[in-house]
Amino acid sequence: MLTKQISFQSMEQMTSVFGPCDRNIKEIEKTMPVTIIAQDMSLKLTGEDAVVQKAAKTIETLMKMWENGQPVNELVIHQAVDLVEDGEAEDAVEVMRDVIIRTFRGKPIKCKTIG
Repeated sequence: MLTKQISFQSMEQMTSVFGPCDRNIKEIEKTMPVTIIAQDMSLKLTGEDAVVQKAAKTIETLMKMWENGQPVNELVIHQAVDLVEDGEAEDAVEVMRDVIIRTFRGKPIKCKTIG
C-alpha cells in the first residue's frame, strides 16, 4: 500500500478539481481502486503503488488543465485518465495552452498558425 499527498495552490483550484458535491473525486475513485481523502488544502491518496501513481498523475493533470482554463468535469476526468494511461498527459496539457478564449458554450478558441 502506498500513500501519496497532493497539495493545491488555492481553494478555487481545489473546489474546481473536486467538482460539485465532490463528484469529480468520486469519479476518479470509481475509475481507479484508490481512496482519496481531503485534508486542509491537500489530498491523501491510498492504494496499490501503481494505482496511486496513476491517480496522482491524473489529479495533477487536472490541476494543470484547470490552470490553463479547462473546466474540470466528468468528460475531462476520463480524458485525463486515458492520457495518463497512454503516457501523453504532458502533451495534452501543452496543447491546452494554445487556447486563448472559450465561447459561452465552453468551446475552446485557439490561435491559428500560418505556415
